[in-house]
Amino acid sequence: LLTDQLRMNDQEEPERADDQMIIGTQCLYLFFRLHQVLVRRLNIAKKLAIAVSKDTALGRHIEKLTFEGDPDEGKKRYEAFLGLVYALIDAGTGSSEASEGGKYEDRVRSLLGNNAYELTTMDKLISHVLKHLQNMANDD
Repeated sequence: LLTDQLRMNDQEEPERADDQMIIGTQCLYLFFRLHQVLVRRLNIAKKLAIAVSKDTALGRHIEKLTFEGDPDEGKKRYEAFLGLVYALIDAGTGSSEASEGGKYEDRVRSLLGNNAYELTTMDKLISHVLKHLQNMANDD
């Protein structure tokens, strides 16, 4: 009933036909916003992994993962980055040790180069996502 009343008062048209309206708490909004930032950063990581694997000038500045000319090098770099992200999630849920200081940041730079500066705060982002997810689960 309340949702119908809010929809009737809302004059804004959705951008796409499959857009949905959601009503929730501030915690829910923050979770969706943080999720959007997380997905954006994962896309940046994927693009960087492909770009770095094709850039021969970065050869001595990044970690060698495969033989030279490997067509799957970008994919392997991205998968290695995802391994770091999964380790951050495990550390955030308490199922493994927390990452040490700049270890994550150094590993990201060695995988994706210096242009991965935006990905170095992924540990904080994941921490916030997990916190808001837990708050939503505990919200009455």
